[in-house]
Amino acid sequence: MANTYDVYARYYDSLWQDLTEDVSFYCQYADKIGGPVLELGAGTGRISLPIARAGRSVTALEQSAAMLDVFQSKLRLLPADANVRLVHGDMRTFQLRQRFDLIILAFRGFLHLLTVEDQLACLQAIRAHLSERGQAVINFFNPDPLFMAEYLKKSGYPMMYLGAFSCGEQNIHYYSTTEYDLANQLARVQFIFHTLSPDGKVKLTEISRFIMRLVYRYEMEHLVARAGLRVKRLYGSFMQDELSNRHNEMIWVLERGEA
Repeated sequence: MANTYDVYARYYDSLWQDLTEDVSFYCQYADKIGGPVLELGAGTGRISLPIARAGRSVTALEQSAAMLDVFQSKLRLLPADANVRLVHGDMRTFQLRQRFDLIILAFRGFLHLLTVEDQLACLQAIRAHLSERGQAVINFFNPDPLFMAEYLKKSGYPMMYLGAFSCGEQNIHYYSTTEYDLANQLARVQFIFHTLSPDGKVKLTEISRFIMRLVYRYEMEHLVARAGLRVKRLYGSFMQDELSNRHNEMIWVLERGEA
């Protein structure tokens, strides 16, 4: 039984193949801002590659070597004049000797920073790499206390069936479990991947585990201010709706503030 983050990298594109709304948003935002783009936690290139195809210069930073390997394998599919630079690095400590007009930290990347020190280090590094007119866009989900309270009432940590996909000739069924630690604002997540044989029996089980820190609105506002940034916009959807109780996402648009 495999139990590494490499498992997640191998199945990432299949797992999130229907997630496209944010890609359109970031491509449009990059076009509006212009100039060079930096994506932190770039993964397999789900967002960086479409931005590069649209003609923007992109630097993609990722800590997982397995994710970067998948990303690297896709570069040959880009137009010859595409400008993409891959960096194996940590979003808390990166030093690129370049400033960017747009810095993106998409999906749930910020939630993998588990301490206030790590969160501030990342935000301060973002500020240091923003141009004077630059903007940073950070997205993560809006924690739902009612959902988590209902989940905690269930016995144990139930396994949820999420669906199936094909990976090459393999038929994969995948599940997840989540353990919420509300006192410490943590979610311990497992993705379980079952590879099925032609007769429907499980012939291989692989697990990817990671922890996310739940971040609330005004907690984020304090972090942003402490890091010398300020909030320019806060959206509740990729349609750029103002955040309200009905929204599951928070999309933070940040700019340089007082140091």
